[in-house]
Amino acid sequence: MSEPRRLAVCIRHAGNDLVAAECANLTGGAPDEHGLALCDDLSLVARSAYVRTGADVIASAETLDALVEGVCAADFDATAFRIECVRTTDRFDISSLDAIIAVADGMRGFFPDLDDPEHRFLLAIRDDGFWFGEIVTEFTRAYRRHHDKPFQTSNALPPRLARALVNIVSPPARVILDPCCGSGSIPMEAADMALTAIARDRSAVAVGKARGNLAHFGHAVDVEQADARHSLPRADAVITDLPYGIQLDYAENEAREILASCAQAAPVGVFVTKDDITPMLVDAGWTDVETFRHRKWTRYTKGFERTVHRARSGVVGPP
Repeated sequence: MSEPRRLAVCIRHAGNDLVAAECANLTGGAPDEHGLALCDDLSLVARSAYVRTGADVIASAETLDALVEGVCAADFDATAFRIECVRTTDRFDISSLDAIIAVADGMRGFFPDLDDPEHRFLLAIRDDGFWFGEIVTEFTRAYRRHHDKPFQTSNALPPRLARALVNIVSPPARVILDPCCGSGSIPMEAADMALTAIARDRSAVAVGKARGNLAHFGHAVDVEQADARHSLPRADAVITDLPYGIQLDYAENEAREILASCAQAAPVGVFVTKDDITPMLVDAGWTDVETFRHRKWTRYTKGFERTVHRARSGVVGPP
């Protein structure tokens, strides 16, 4: 086995490439199809949208017996412990419960407390073997409170999605610009994570709603009425849900102007649309375009899918 590292556990969401992108940017590790990632850094898991937990690895081995030996040899506090299991393979002929019991038996001198544990541990059963570590962080789901914003709109981005969009560019971005902010979903998440947020929209009604929502949660954000096709303030990253029906002929020119304007405002851009607009982004001056699917399953949408684009421009961010 490789040297012990850290483990991040993401939500399991088939068809959602954004989960992997967020995890990679926040932790340095890419999750497998089951949502488990070997990673380098857990310091930003608490603010994540899709990374549930992070654990410091104590022992890892190709077999359960070898893992138990490693656990026995390790020096760590396990007073009043509970072990939780994440299993991503059926390769090993042992149940998850029996594997937990085997590891617990190796934690000599300590006793479990399943109801009120002082220490929680993660047992990961993967194709490459067994990993055991202590859970040291979890996401706070702080975005949930933004569901209760006073000014709602039917087409607003869900808070969780808006948070993930910010997290795929920050770090390193510290100044986030949303030039088509609507009711303020994206700047709300950026401000909640102690980033500097700038919000613009050409609609006076939208600006009023954004200001009201941001003020309701105590977020200090620069919100002004402005047309995104024209001069925009500089930022580290532009993130926006394009508000126009860009697949319609009458709106395509407006969308192209917005994308070109954004390319002069920030070195990195994140754009949400229904379909892939990579050629349009390239024509507007963006390069290195990546796309991530975000699929939402409900009994009404039957798999409504958004496309998230992350791209780079040649401009330098704010001083």
